[in-house]
Amino acid sequence: SVFIIYIFLFLIVDLFANNVFGFLSKILPNVFEKVALQNTSFSTRLLNPKISWLSFLKSPWYGHGIHGMQIDRDLIILDQGFAGNVDAATNTSFSLLATFGVFGSLFTIALILGILFCNEEIFSNKILLLIIFLVIINKEPHTNILLTWIFVFFFIKESFDEKIIQKKYPTIEEKFQIKLFLKGGNDTAVLSKNLVGTILIKGMALIISFFSVSVFSKYFNNDHTYGLWLAILSVLSWIMTFDLGLGNGMKNSLIDSFHRGTEEKSKKIIASSYLSSIFIALFLFLIGVVLALSINLNNLFNISEELVSPALLKTVMIITLFGISLEFVLKNISYIFHSLQKQLYAGIFSFISSLLLFIFAFTFKFQNITLQFVILSVIYVIFYNFPYLIGTIYIFKKPLKNIRPKISDFDTKVAKEVMGVGIIFFLMQISLLFLNSTNSILIANIFGSDVVVYFTKYTKLFNVILSLFTVMTLTLWAAIRKAYVNKNQKWIKKMNFYFHLLAVVMVMLCGTIVLFLQPIFNIWLGDATIIVDWVIALVCFASISVRLFTTVSSAISNGLQTLKPQLICLLTGVIIKIPLVFIIKLLFVNVPWYSIIVVDIMCYIPLLVILPIANYRKIKNMSWKEDSVVS
Repeated sequence: SVFIIYIFLFLIVDLFANNVFGFLSKILPNVFEKVALQNTSFSTRLLNPKISWLSFLKSPWYGHGIHGMQIDRDLIILDQGFAGNVDAATNTSFSLLATFGVFGSLFTIALILGILFCNEEIFSNKILLLIIFLVIINKEPHTNILLTWIFVFFFIKESFDEKIIQKKYPTIEEKFQIKLFLKGGNDTAVLSKNLVGTILIKGMALIISFFSVSVFSKYFNNDHTYGLWLAILSVLSWIMTFDLGLGNGMKNSLIDSFHRGTEEKSKKIIASSYLSSIFIALFLFLIGVVLALSINLNNLFNISEELVSPALLKTVMIITLFGISLEFVLKNISYIFHSLQKQLYAGIFSFISSLLLFIFAFTFKFQNITLQFVILSVIYVIFYNFPYLIGTIYIFKKPLKNIRPKISDFDTKVAKEVMGVGIIFFLMQISLLFLNSTNSILIANIFGSDVVVYFTKYTKLFNVILSLFTVMTLTLWAAIRKAYVNKNQKWIKKMNFYFHLLAVVMVMLCGTIVLFLQPIFNIWLGDATIIVDWVIALVCFASISVRLFTTVSSAISNGLQTLKPQLICLLTGVIIKIPLVFIIKLLFVNVPWYSIIVVDIMCYIPLLVILPIANYRKIKNMSWKEDSVVS
């Protein structure tokens, strides 16, 4: 609530800045007169981030150096017509980017991570402290101020020094000790760290994804070959879906065994899950190789044999298939980190892989198509598996060395238990995939492919918010499971309330977007903007609101393992969706395309109503038994 108040006050000051600073300048002219008059000093602070950013974009990897940055900065000031409005480089964060390239971001990143991961339990205090420091260091140049660097290293030491954490949060030595898990304080503190860390990783991943389009376009220098590479990854990535829910089943089972201290059970869970994954991956790889060698891949991907030879396409397909099959097994380590409530580490693996591949495509260029594809596919195999491999070696060498998986630890009963939970997760995953991916197909099939463009424009912004919120709730899943095993009913009730309250805040944010949708379209789409149809906007708003609340309920349900009600609701939606679309199409003349979204809302209604009730009953009658894993 305090955090919301901070944001509200910030927005008020921002909206009425001129009036506020004008009033304050009369009370304290020496302090606020410069801001109120908007003189050169004020415009310097406003324009410097843009100038430094433009300079950074010219040399993003290595920067211009200290003197080179100043020369380039002067050229940008003249080119942009800022002469007379800027008199000095006052911004620290962006100036370091322009000077040292991406490495210049380490200063600001260190400050952000140091403050956000410090052991202050009140999250709003950390946000306020972070805002204050960012404003201070970007109001004046701080690169040569020793006190600022002392603060940065102080926060880093307070947040990540193991001795300090151990002193503040002493733990009892047990036979079954997991160092990674013992750090971080109480459940709320751990959840807060995971939440912030996951959002930061996701944000950086989105930035890389955004720039990857142009980087890989230049790497291939041909839209057809670039499109082929994307299509290959899209087809093969479906393999990761067919893990039969082993990863999620292992995650929930490990949370139970970790917190009950059953070391032998944990060894069997990990060994059984890894060996089962190996068998599934090997089976899928062999099937994939047979299909790749027997069918005409050029026809499948609609690429001419003159541009990409059949032999080359089959080679690339098999190499990439091998990499994804290997990832299928090694990715189990991310589920183990989830079970340890270290979602930040789990997210870092895929982020590092994407970053390494991005750097490779940015750095190397090959004129020969064969070299482009073969080398990139080999690099893909290495980069997308190396981080997982390092993580696996580390965790079984140190924190989990006592439960390192061995073939002799495989247990058929445990494998069936994990698979029993996993199959339900798998069916839910497939059901969600069907519900979420069929809207565009149905609209294109019934109303025409051109209408899909309108659908995308209306839903794109809302889907970004939903994706961000989904990432946030992923941290809740493991936390709820841990609290459930520890029978911490009070904490579960509190998190249930807070995350539903957060969903309300997100709904309000979506409502604000609806109010300003026309200017947002004008800025975002430019010449391709459209006139807002408020009926469509409200239907999209209703859809995203339902999805936000069902996302919270699903995360809590996954932690509590109230899976059967969730699966029944999702399967109900899957069964009724397409028949409902055609019934509405038959009953109503000239039905609009957004009726598909209305049907989608109707499919989620059972989940919206029934799942919170099932969760409430499970929390109210909270009791945990090892043999009763799914309710």
